[in-house]
Amino acid sequence: MNPNDEGSKALDQDEHNVDAHSKRVIIRYQDPTDGYWYNWVPSTAPYKVLLDDTSTANVTYVGKAPIGSATSAAVWQIQKIDETSGMSITWANGGLFTAKWTEILTETYT
Repeated sequence: MNPNDEGSKALDQDEHNVDAHSKRVIIRYQDPTDGYWYNWVPSTAPYKVLLDDTSTANVTYVGKAPIGSATSAAVWQIQKIDETSGMSITWANGGLFTAKWTEILTETYT
């Protein structure tokens, strides 16, 4: 069984063949608002993560927001990775969770 399959509820055999001190459990859930499957890491709040590497040449946008957030809601933390000349990493709204994913091209990045 491929652990990346959507809706996978079972661990593959390799997950079971580890010593007693290093068990790993992957919790997957489906976001009811967008239908995508996500891995949940218990030590952090569950976030939806979106990537856009097609809107602007040599630029990747990485957005993170609470699960269930609309892309048009002002609750996104957006990182802009510009590899046009070297690598420059900037954040919309200073890295706060106040940007809109639908406006990644018009947000102000610093």
